[in-house]
Amino acid sequence: MSSPYGAEGKQVGQAVMHQAAEVQVTGEAEYCDDIAKPVGTLHGALVMSTVPHARLVKVDPSAALAMPGVHGYFGAADVPHNDTGPVVYDEEVFASEFVTCVGHQIGIVVAETQDIALEAARLVQVQYEELPALLSIDDAVAAGSYHEYPPFTDHTIEDGDVEAAMAACAAAGRVIEGEARCGGQEHFYLEPMANLVWCGDNDEVHTISSTQAPMKHQKLIAKALGLPCNKVVCKIKRVGGGFGGKETRAAFLNVCAAIPAFHLRKPVSLVLDRHVDMAITGARHAFLGKYKVGYSAEGKILALDMRLYNNAGNILTTNPKPSTLNPKH
Repeated sequence: MSSPYGAEGKQVGQAVMHQAAEVQVTGEAEYCDDIAKPVGTLHGALVMSTVPHARLVKVDPSAALAMPGVHGYFGAADVPHNDTGPVVYDEEVFASEFVTCVGHQIGIVVAETQDIALEAARLVQVQYEELPALLSIDDAVAAGSYHEYPPFTDHTIEDGDVEAAMAACAAAGRVIEGEARCGGQEHFYLEPMANLVWCGDNDEVHTISSTQAPMKHQKLIAKALGLPCNKVVCKIKRVGGGFGGKETRAAFLNVCAAIPAFHLRKPVSLVLDRHVDMAITGARHAFLGKYKVGYSAEGKILALDMRLYNNAGNILTTNPKPSTLNPKH
């Protein structure tokens, strides 16, 4: 029978209680990493860049592969179609030649336990040829470094003759100029990014993920593996918070886990530690606004000329990674 209170709640006295409230407060609610893992599940740990901008000279996983319990290391060469991205395909599943931020994923180690995987990932030796990095909006503006991908960039809003109105205000000595800044913001969902991937017969891929956008996971996993979308099934039980942070920036992690799962035909769990999650998944954008305002004798704004610079990170997406190369304006 359908509830008159909809899918979100049930009647308790005069109040409407969320349907999942009881299992939430008792701790019975299952999230992605709580689900019983299939037999033989391996655990993944990412190998990430420690520098903001560099050419990859050499990646040597031999010490990691020699550890007992390690089942493999996978990088760009193991991805059939390495270009990816939730908005446009301007990023890679694993960096092939260049890294463009601290935390840029270079590869993934899979092992029998998460502790072994994390230790093995630290043993992967990466040699860099470091390159200049732009780490702030101001640096990028000074260098003229912007994302250019119409129609996603270079938006303009115009209304009226701003130049004429500004000139009239300037003639009366009523023009001020300045800057306004708005810092970035971490989404800080309670449940960190979590993914479980396993393969069925006939190249089928199944995944359970903590995400707000399972369709993106299906699309990008299928693209990376060269499969039709109907071969990829993405499910979600519940999300332990998202606030937009698990929309576009959750999918690439699911793809990272899908690569070893597909090659080894073993289930792979990839759950980020909190400090890793905050370092690599991105945040809400930071902005810099440079404005010029013309006003009347009564203080009424008559003209506004503002240029907004948006720290969109190292790739064109809705949530930039903290260590960046390009803003967009």
